[in-house]
Order: sequence, then C-alpha cells, then structure tokens
Amino acid sequence: EACRDAGQLDKAIAAYRQSCSRTPAWRHFYALGTALSASGQLDRSVEALGRARSLAPQELVVLHALSAVYARQGKPQDAVAALRTALAIDPDSADTYNNLGVISLQMGHTADAEGFLREAIRRRPELAAPRLNLGDLLERRGSFAEAKSHFEAALRVDRASAPVHSGYAAVLVSLGNLAAARTEYEEALRLDPRLTEARN
Repeated sequence: EACRDAGQLDKAIAAYRQSCSRTPAWRHFYALGTALSASGQLDRSVEALGRARSLAPQELVVLHALSAVYARQGKPQDAVAALRTALAIDPDSADTYNNLGVISLQMGHTADAEGFLREAIRRRPELAAPRLNLGDLLERRGSFAEAKSHFEAALRVDRASAPVHSGYAAVLVSLGNLAAARTEYEEALRLDPRLTEARN
C-alpha cells in the first residue's frame, strides 16, 4: 500500500503478486487487480479480479471494480452484467445503481440511466456521486432548475469535489448567473487544475 500511495505502481504490483502467492486471499487479488487497472494493464486486471471474485463471489467491491475495467475495455455489456450480479446480491446498493446509471449513459441509454440514478438517490440521498451524475444528465437535457438542485445537494455533502463545482457552474451559466458561475469555475480549477472542462 505504501508503494501505491507513493505512485510506485510497479513496486506495488510486484508486492501484491507476492502476497497473492503467499496467501491467495480475495483481498490480495482485488488489490492486485485495481493496481493493474491503474497501470493500464486491463486484461491482467480482469484476470486478477476474476480470481478475487472466485474466492469471494458475494463481494460487491470486486464486481464494481470488474465493471469499471470492462467499461474501460469497451465492453459495456460485460460491465452491466457485473453490476446486475452485484444488484442481485444486494438490491439496496445505491453505489450499484449509480454505477449502472453511469454505464447506461456511456451506452447512450439515457432513460435507463436516469432511472438508475434516481433510484440511487432515493436509497441514499446523502451520496454526492449520483446527484452529480444526475445533475450532469439533466443539464445536458436542459432541465437546468432540477440539475441546479442536485448540484447544490452534492455540494452540501462534498464541497471538495471539482467536478461538482464545474457542473454547478455550467448550470449557473445556462441560468444566466454568470458571476456565481465564475466563482464555481474558479473553485473547480483551484481543487483540480487539470479539470479542462472548467477552463472552457
């Protein structure tokens, strides 16, 4: 973990491989899989996460990680299948509904995405992520007032999220509140200078 936290992914991967060899526990394969994903080794990540899943088929975090890797591989159907398996294990998981919403958006299934995100919010209204994602969806659709309310709710939970500030700024621009939008854009850039959406 120390190597990974320091950004030394190669060393972290080597250490995780040793852990998997010594003690083939699902947490070790999960850690290896996520490190491989972070390093861009997606096929190997799927292999490691598949081992983790075989050892702990009920662990939602493994299924969520697998889904994310499948999405990066351009395999949205596999990503959805992993999340539906997670939902079958825990039908109350707001994180799973949120992730299904994100994948559905990537697939262009906007109505499904909206339904999943609203369900995530219904189950866990205090979570920022589904409100951010639904706010983005609504902003693109032109439902600015409702999008604004979701961004504001997300900010009440997480004021340190650059994407939330950026999304909120976009809605404020659409609503004509340019001064407030500028403040939000500046805060987004302060939190994450790499957030190019906030520069445009």
